[in-house]
Amino acid sequence: MKELDAVASALISAVNTAHQSGYDVNGDAGVTFFLPSATAKGMVLNPAIEADSGKIAASATVNGDGDKARSIATLQDSLLMSGGRVTISSYYSSFLATIGQDAAGAANAAERQQAISSQLVSQRESVSGVSLDEEMLSLIKYQAGYNAAGKLCGVVNEMLDTLMALGE
Repeated sequence: MKELDAVASALISAVNTAHQSGYDVNGDAGVTFFLPSATAKGMVLNPAIEADSGKIAASATVNGDGDKARSIATLQDSLLMSGGRVTISSYYSSFLATIGQDAAGAANAAERQQAISSQLVSQRESVSGVSLDEEMLSLIKYQAGYNAAGKLCGVVNEMLDTLMALGE
């Protein structure tokens, strides 16, 4: 917010200074274009200009030449930021790039944390949880034991039948 406030403050000051040195369509001297504010949130158009667009001081002279509007438009390329070393456009672009880098860094950090969290959950489950492979092996072992017991019962039954048949 400090960076954005700095851009707003520089822009308000530069536009107001330029605008006040111009003339509107009636030949009157320009008034402040923005109400004075040190924050971007407080940046408000002068209600007098909002009510009457004829109060925009677009002329450098009383003749209505439009030179003041052109000079205000070129303020974006004027060295107004960082002690007169950087233009508003460059400063704002750098500010947006920093925000983009910070957002990308936060997204990457969130992905890393999610991967670490997933890995820790997997490790916890491997130590304390049920292993499906181990359970499947146990199931196969018990099934083989059941089948063997069934065959043993079948053989014993056959032997008893044979013995009973001999005894008759």
